[in-house]
Amino acid sequence: MKLIPKNWEKFQHYKHRSPPWIKLHRDILDDFDWWSLPIASRAIAPCLWLLASCEEDGEFDASPEKLAFRFRMTEKDIQLAIKPLIDKGYFICASDVLAPCYQDAMSEKSKSREEKEKEKEKEDSFDDFWKAYPKKVGKDKAIAAWGKKKPPLIEVLEALQWQVICDQWKSGYIPNPATYINDGRWQDEPQINKPQSKSFKEDTMAAARSIFTNSSGIPYYQAKEIEVKNDE
Repeated sequence: MKLIPKNWEKFQHYKHRSPPWIKLHRDILDDFDWWSLPIASRAIAPCLWLLASCEEDGEFDASPEKLAFRFRMTEKDIQLAIKPLIDKGYFICASDVLAPCYQDAMSEKSKSREEKEKEKEKEDSFDDFWKAYPKKVGKDKAIAAWGKKKPPLIEVLEALQWQVICDQWKSGYIPNPATYINDGRWQDEPQINKPQSKSFKEDTMAAARSIFTNSSGIPYYQAKEIEVKNDE
């Protein structure tokens, strides 16, 4: 594939010669698109302009393997650096067909970005689970299980709302986080806590009466009314 710099005839109008230098216009300092380019693209652009100056028509061979040799870079880095220059119009494909290698370079870059976003999303969802889970043990195993199982965060958090108050968990029998994830425990059916025994209720009521009544068994608010009437 051959490339030619944008407006080459206007800005680099050399007549049948290969100059030892090229023109670099200061307008580039105020070019927003230029400063939006990746650093690698801005660094390689002057080298590409120099290559163009070696040709009478400004067209030069932009095959990654040749540029990698001349610039002492890897072919992949060459592809990633040149593609943004083409997209922004700083270099034009002389054949009007973009070489597949430069198309693939951007596809790989986009794929890499998507993978990073997915990884970040997975980490964030685990963090939310870890904050909500009452038993903080074996975090590394839990992270590995989360990545492998990929549980639905919303369903997990909804299940934890009733699980943390069920009798089994309140009594201390809470599965380790990794076990919870591997076994899919968020899919458990909600447990109905056992009804309180009669003796438990009686003891509770007795304790409440001892707190809210006086020694005569009269509730404090009634005892206060009696005292007021006696004072009158």
